[in-house]
Amino acid sequence: GLYTTNEEIIQRIKEENNNHNYLIDPHTAVAYDCYKKANNKNYTLIVSTASPYKFENAISNASIKLDMNKATSNLKDVYDSIIDKEILDNIVDEEKVKEIVSCLK
Repeated sequence: GLYTTNEEIIQRIKEENNNHNYLIDPHTAVAYDCYKKANNKNYTLIVSTASPYKFENAISNASIKLDMNKATSNLKDVYDSIIDKEILDNIVDEEKVKEIVSCLK
């Protein structure tokens, strides 16, 4: 199986922040790292369920300074940007996820 080291987690957090100005949490960094290691040519959806604001130490280890005053508004912005809030409002519906993903192809 695939695995990710702490150093690779920090590297992925830095990469996403530097390359895409997008801050990911350590859990998402693990998923993204394993995706890249798998070198899979299929469409892949990584569902991030954690906020980087919950992991101040890990983000700090990536040499990124969090403004904790932005945490609440950041989480609200993410929620408001979801195309289909039904996924967040209910237990995840596998068929609904497949439908959304199929639209991305």
